[in-house]
Amino acid sequence: MAEFCDGTEEQCLKRAAQLLNAGSCVALPTETVYGLAARYDVEEAVHSVFRLKGRPNDNPLIVHVASIAQAAQVGDVSNTVVRSLMDAFWPGPLTIVVPKVPSVLSAVTAGLPTVAIRCPAHDVFRTILQSTGPLVAPSANVSGRPSPTTAAHVLHDFANADVLVVDGGECQVGLESTVVHVNNSTISILRPGDITSQQLARYGTVAVQSQHNAENAIPMAPGMKYRHYAPDAEVVLLSTVAEAQQFTTHARDTCMLLIETNELQNLVTEERTGWKSVRELHQHSLYSNLRDADALGITMIVCVCTARIRENEALMNRLQKAQSKR
Repeated sequence: MAEFCDGTEEQCLKRAAQLLNAGSCVALPTETVYGLAARYDVEEAVHSVFRLKGRPNDNPLIVHVASIAQAAQVGDVSNTVVRSLMDAFWPGPLTIVVPKVPSVLSAVTAGLPTVAIRCPAHDVFRTILQSTGPLVAPSANVSGRPSPTTAAHVLHDFANADVLVVDGGECQVGLESTVVHVNNSTISILRPGDITSQQLARYGTVAVQSQHNAENAIPMAPGMKYRHYAPDAEVVLLSTVAEAQQFTTHARDTCMLLIETNELQNLVTEERTGWKSVRELHQHSLYSNLRDADALGITMIVCVCTARIRENEALMNRLQKAQSKR
């Protein structure tokens, strides 16, 4: 069964590194979401990640590194724009897809000639990377489900798996990293995240790639093809509180309402609380709210996506993926 790591922080970090170097999987905190880490260069360890998550084999993994020097062990990082992005945003929530070195396992890249690399900002993960070298680490959840932002979320998803969970507290960002592919000076966004297109535009020409890969295509990065981040409850995206109120007439006891903070107080004051739960719609708490809805037996999550919410590329991407049935 999955277990929290007991002992001091030093003892936990040492135990985690030992298990990883022996080929086991360990759940580790990052600033984005918790990751299910394993050695990138041990084929059985990589296959264990796919097996534990129930992850499709054509969904490539992100390799996590502690430095640009470690990144050069797995990919070609010589491109000037790539190096500028690394200098500007690492450590942090930016994943960069580059040509892989020949030694990187095909299972890591889903057979693609490229590899996705990221340097996480969480001190726990970076300390372990210094002991183990590069690690793959997709989100530490059952594939397709809302990602984990606390150690308790990981323990829930892997209750029956032999996984050590290192508790590093609640994740600060709460959504997965921005993923980009660099071709000459063009920066293509494969998955939006906390690093925005406006920030990236300082370093090259930014393009946004379609999030809907063809059925028989191999996605260049996680989050591009399959249903992701989805709770059991149906997710409905609306633009106004007035639209959301219509749902109270037929689903009063089974709905969770996610709404902007500045409108929340008015909604409660006017006694429009015909909802089982009213929460704030914010990227930091999105996955926790989706998970809570399932725990409460809620069957419909109504999200009020005002103009300000719609401007958040990463948040809207996750909401649309959670809404999707594919």
